[in-house]
Parts: sequence; C-alpha cells; structure tokens
Amino acid sequence: MRVIKFLLLSSFFILSIDIALAAERKHVIIPQLGVYELNSGSTGGYTYDTKSDQVFSFDYERRFTNGITIGAELMHFKNSNIQTPSAGDLEANVFFFNAKYYFNFKPNARFRPFIGLGHGYAFGETKYEDGGGIAYQGIAGIAYEWDRVGMYFQYKRMHSKMKLKFIFTEYEYDISGQGFFSGVSVKF
Repeated sequence: MRVIKFLLLSSFFILSIDIALAAERKHVIIPQLGVYELNSGSTGGYTYDTKSDQVFSFDYERRFTNGITIGAELMHFKNSNIQTPSAGDLEANVFFFNAKYYFNFKPNARFRPFIGLGHGYAFGETKYEDGGGIAYQGIAGIAYEWDRVGMYFQYKRMHSKMKLKFIFTEYEYDISGQGFFSGVSVKF
C-alpha cells in the first residue's frame, strides 16, 4: 500500500512539474521560407546565378528568461549553373549553432526585435563534387508572437567557403551571401 501511495504521489508531483514547465513554453521551432543571394556568382571555377532557389530554413530555439536563446538551424539553398549546365547546380545545406538576444523579452510582449550570431558547417554538392566548410552568420529580425504561435522575420548574412572534391582535385566554392526569411514560430 505504501508503494502505491508513493507511486501516486510521485506521479502527481512529476506531472505538476511538467505542467508548470509546459506553461513557460521555452522551446520554439521556426520553419521559414526565404530569398538568398550569393555575393558573387563566380565560384569554384564556374558561374552560378546569384539568386538562389529552394530556399528554406528550419530553426529550433531554447529561450531563457533573460532574453538569450541558444539553438540550431538547418538552412538549404540551390543555385543554377549558368556557365556550363553539365557541371550541375550548386546545392548547399548549412547547419548552424545559434545564439540570439531578444531585446523585449517580457512574458506578455508580442513584439520582439532580436540580433544573433551563428557558427556552423556547410555541406555542398554539384553534379561531380561534394564537400564542406566552416560557416558563420549574423542575424537581425523581429518576432511577433501570440500565445503559442507567432510570425518571424529575419535578415541573415552568411560567410562560408566550402572545399568540394572531385577525384584528386579540390575546388573552393564561396557561398557567402545574404537573405531575408519569414516563417511561423511555434512555442511548446
């Protein structure tokens, strides 16, 4: 009987902690679509269209009470080869670890401007080459939030030079650029 009482009491205590933590909603996911433009279309010995296609991003944030967040982001974009189509398009996925600061982080604030920095790794490929390199980004934006959902707008500036290999030759691709992204944030 004592074991049953202990289990019931423990379950109630654990459930009450989970309910209290859920009310804080410190975790946020943010799927986004955007536009991204390379700084230079001439890279890796080829010429690419500087305007990217298939641009999207998926962010996760863990928010703290002082306005600071840490999280991760996966960004994807594709650029068409306009010099020699046989070489293939340049497709990149960039994985970042981000830190952001929200300037207006009051519990009931709906309008929250923010800035942030990110550090990560870019993975890229063309028709014949693949590889990667270190990536950095600066972020500035605005979040407008209701209770559990919100709208998210941000400007990103990224710097990355990937080394792509084909057989025994290595090429350097500069995928640095900037873009605007918008999406929906969901807090849980």
